[in-house]
Amino acid sequence: MNGEAGPEETGGAVGVPTVLIDQWPMGWQMAFWGFHQERRSDHMNYAYLQLGSDADAEEAVDLTFDQVMDRWPRMLQVENLEGYAWTILKRRIIDMHRKRRRRPELVDTAASRGRARRPV
Repeated sequence: MNGEAGPEETGGAVGVPTVLIDQWPMGWQMAFWGFHQERRSDHMNYAYLQLGSDADAEEAVDLTFDQVMDRWPRMLQVENLEGYAWTILKRRIIDMHRKRRRRPELVDTAASRGRARRPV
């Protein structure tokens, strides 16, 4: 086994890191939580401006930091760690916009039928 669990090893759960953070060296843990604390507010502000809702912004940012956490040991080797995290967030926001477009709008059929019966 190479240490990277796939969906079958993690039960397919989203947001489950392949290596739990408490198993990381203390320096990695401190670096991650420092990175998280310094950047979360800016990421939340950006996500809110792009998505228009606190709930959607929080979901996008939480999923972004879950992905950053899952990749953290490799990300420590990345030259522009902050830029990489922003890229993850922006792609997450794009995905959320795509999902919104695919959702059909709900139509209140009772209200629609009532309008059709009214005399013109």
